[in-house]
Amino acid sequence: MDALTNRVGPVVTGVDFFGRQVEVDRMVSLLERGDHISLIAQRRIGKSSLLREVQRRIEPRMVCLYVDLQDCLGSADAIAALTEAAHKHTRLRTRALLAFQNLLGGVDEVGGELLRLKLAEGLQGDWRHRADRVLADLLQGDAPLVIMLDELPVLLVRLLRDGQGRPRPDGHDQADRLLSWLRRTALAGQGRLRLVLTGSIGLHPIAHQAGLSGTLNIYAPFALSAWEPGVAMQALQALARRQSLELDAEATEQVVELLGVCIPTTCSSSSRSSTRTRGAAEPPPSASSTCSVSTGPACSPATDTSSWPTWGSACGWSFPPTGCRW
Repeated sequence: MDALTNRVGPVVTGVDFFGRQVEVDRMVSLLERGDHISLIAQRRIGKSSLLREVQRRIEPRMVCLYVDLQDCLGSADAIAALTEAAHKHTRLRTRALLAFQNLLGGVDEVGGELLRLKLAEGLQGDWRHRADRVLADLLQGDAPLVIMLDELPVLLVRLLRDGQGRPRPDGHDQADRLLSWLRRTALAGQGRLRLVLTGSIGLHPIAHQAGLSGTLNIYAPFALSAWEPGVAMQALQALARRQSLELDAEATEQVVELLGVCIPTTCSSSSRSSTRTRGAAEPPPSASSTCSVSTGPACSPATDTSSWPTWGSACGWSFPPTGCRW
């Protein structure tokens, strides 16, 4: 394979989306047979990139909406985010705002902050009535609708607990209302609607702790695991080629063995701090970010990082390649 570019943070597409073809094929197959999915994975493992690639694969025979709930503070915000995402989709734009028509005053083109204000106004009180209308309108098309709700667990935590981590008096009822509405909507739209739920923290443990596990029993679990060593080796060699470095099979195998489990990781101040605390040498200025291929899969540090200063000699290098952090 050709060289890969090391990207951290943004969703990865094209040639830089690497090593997940089996998972993409499996999720596409589940959606085509009409399943609802709960995507289970660790942080920084490439969930969002996987969803975006699945979205690319299933359109145009399905209509796919990716909705990021990261910044939502409540259920009404989530419905507003869904509506706004539908309004931006070329195949749903004409139907997305029908449920809010009485609030828009006949305005043909509305967007940005004005749209958010109008949506918030329309979702005051019991948001479920307006949400039912939104979904009914979106499902009027000929193609099945796939809605991917990313960071749903983050929203659930905000519903259940306040900023200090204390249980909200109405938190359980609010979380139950949202999850039950999603379940009811999914069942009512069977054959026309598929829901995909995921997030950077575990959805099922949160629901279990709140006594709401029953609201998730319609979703097929889909585990996104770490890379197999062979895939990680291919990625490392491709990353090395991007840096014009030669990395033979033996050296690559040694690197993967030193790294341990091949999972995504990010370079943060806390990781640098912990490395210094354990007495390992500070990474050279050329070392940055993670050894990742932007989907995220990357080789995480082994538990013992004391070998950092000498790992290069084990691989035949005198310095770490730019873009890699062990």
